[in-house]
Amino acid sequence: MDRNFEDLVALCMRLGSPQKQAETMARQLLKRSEQLAAERNIKQVEALDYLLKLMISGRQGVVWTDTASEGASKGADELKKRDSK
Repeated sequence: MDRNFEDLVALCMRLGSPQKQAETMARQLLKRSEQLAAERNIKQVEALDYLLKLMISGRQGVVWTDTASEGASKGADELKKRDSK
């Protein structure tokens, strides 16, 4: 099993997902990060960072919008600005 996959499964479980659901979520996060990286011409790690921040902010009840035309790193920058206030 891939180390990144295992780490994502563990993270999803810490956020409250049961094992099977955490595995599904981890697979979806990796697949979507590949898609975003290709769409936005960014590194997969940047896309995954964006998705994880989006997922965690959603878990915390924060509503955050991002349009498809904006880069993932811009969305991550917005989160950093908000968190620093």
